[in-house]
Amino acid sequence: MSAVTATVTLPMLDVDAEVTGTYTRGTKDVMYHRNGDPGEPGDPAEVEVESVTLTGAKGERIAVDLDGLTQRDRDACREAIVDAGEGDYDDDGDPDAAYESARDKAQGRW
Repeated sequence: MSAVTATVTLPMLDVDAEVTGTYTRGTKDVMYHRNGDPGEPGDPAEVEVESVTLTGAKGERIAVDLDGLTQRDRDACREAIVDAGEGDYDDDGDPDAAYESARDKAQGRW
């Protein structure tokens, strides 16, 4: 899980806002383990918007009521968190290799 802060333009308000939340990358489905055992489904990514803040004309920070945002604005906030959160992961194209190896070792399959 990574805590992220990003800048997003809220589509319905057409203003820039600072959005803070958490992002946990999902895992891929595993069809088969290295030893031939059946695999398991992956886990979906998790995104949570914790706060949205606007900057007023005098530089004051204004908290936005999350329940008052339109679905389109909430989606934009979630996308900004995912984009910022994905940048926290540095991988070589196979993000789950280390996870799968550690899991197989822990389950005595390796």
